[in-house]
Amino acid sequence: MREGVNLVKIAPSLSASDFSKPGLEIKAMKLAGADMFHIDIMDGYFEPNLSISFSVGANLRRMTIIIFDVHLMISEPDKYVIDFVKTGAGILTFHIECCLNIEITIKPIKQFGKKLVLL
Repeated sequence: MREGVNLVKIAPSLSASDFSKPGLEIKAMKLAGADMFHIDIMDGYFEPNLSISFSVGANLRRMTIIIFDVHLMISEPDKYVIDFVKTGAGILTFHIECCLNIEITIKPIKQFGKKLVLL
């Protein structure tokens, strides 16, 4: 490994933070060395839990410029991917088996210059 090259990225999950004080949680994670924040989005169908919405994601985005790694554990991500891109996701991860048409899901991610991870 080359000296000075950091191959490890720290991405704490915002889903595990205290949402009664998100600004303080984000600040603490940044001070602890977070390179990006991981956000799990669950719809209660594909993944049995429910999680944060677009509006919460947009509010969190205003608190930091750190990359949001958004994991869409939802059915039919093509219906929502543009909303998550517009609310500040830098990396979008989704499950291929949830897509009705994978090209429709991927297209806006590429158009907005965001990174993509397929599971």
